Amino acid sequence: MPILAIASRPGAADGIHKEGVLEFRYTPQNCRWAEPTLYLPLPFWLDAWNSPWSCRRDDPPRPIESTEECATCPRWEARTRRGVCIESIV
Repeated sequence: MPILAIASRPGAADGIHKEGVLEFRYTPQNCRWAEPTLYLPLPFWLDAWNSPWSCRRDDPPRPIESTEECATCPRWEARTRRGVCIESIV
């Protein structure tokens, strides 16, 4: 999975310190639109075994076939914590 420097895409939720540079990963765990499929309403949660994550950016939610999709997704956005955007914390 690609690791990008924070300067190229601000708003990282998953900070990684490597050689003194803060880097982050584009993963469903860090994207504001991704949600565990198991938490979706019926009938969507029935796909949780095959697709543990779903993207709620579209309506209806779309199963994420592979978490690698998030690494190159142009619509990826950092999650927020307690109503505060992560990029303002970093």
